[in-house]
Amino acid sequence: YEMIRKYFKDKIIGSMREEKVTMEMTNRCRCRGMYRQWVAWSMISMILILPAVAGARDVQAWFKKGSKYRSTGEYDKAIECYTRIIEIEPENDDAYYNRGIVYKDAGLFEEAVEDLTVSIDLYPDFATAYVCRGDALKSLGRFDKAVKDFTSAIDLDPVYVRAYIERGRVHLIMGDSGEALEDVDAALDIDPGSAAGLEVRANVYRGMDRLDDALADANTSIELAPRAGTYHTCLLYTSPSPRDRTRS
Repeated sequence: YEMIRKYFKDKIIGSMREEKVTMEMTNRCRCRGMYRQWVAWSMISMILILPAVAGARDVQAWFKKGSKYRSTGEYDKAIECYTRIIEIEPENDDAYYNRGIVYKDAGLFEEAVEDLTVSIDLYPDFATAYVCRGDALKSLGRFDKAVKDFTSAIDLDPVYVRAYIERGRVHLIMGDSGEALEDVDAALDIDPGSAAGLEVRANVYRGMDRLDDALADANTSIELAPRAGTYHTCLLYTSPSPRDRTRS
């Protein structure tokens, strides 16, 4: 009995030792495998992420340069900066928006409309893009489309003063004084101190032969923005007498 008990005891203990060794070896292999996988994924992540990080830094640098060149009136260089961004990130709506603004500043209105349209397609909730495209369309004489863009901006932002003013300008150009006055009144209800709104309303009043009202708005607009030459022009043409005209 003792011999049999000892035989099975040795077998069981030996088997347990072998199993323990096998488990340790397995765990080591697993750890080594997991380490190799971690190294591999780290290398892949570096390959994929580092260019993206570098690209993001490049994008920020090009945006900064583009803004600087635009502020100094170097439009060709600014356009090149935003074009570089688009090459790095083809769906960057800000790059298309900013390049569109530079095109507009440079008087390239067709190109401005194209870029601003792409920007709007990529990010349709940006009211300012509609206003800028509407302004470019106005310069191209496409007044109906311009009004539509200004209206879209107002739908997105009902207290967007500039959108009301610019839509009022277009209505005035189209000869619709009633709509123009309604738009400018809405803008001035939101911001009574808007010199641009007062200037447009002065011109609306002038077209309606309400010269006293036109002169009052023009005077106020000059007080708010003395350097704006259009307000002085409005005064000269709305003064009711040669004496007042000279004084103005």
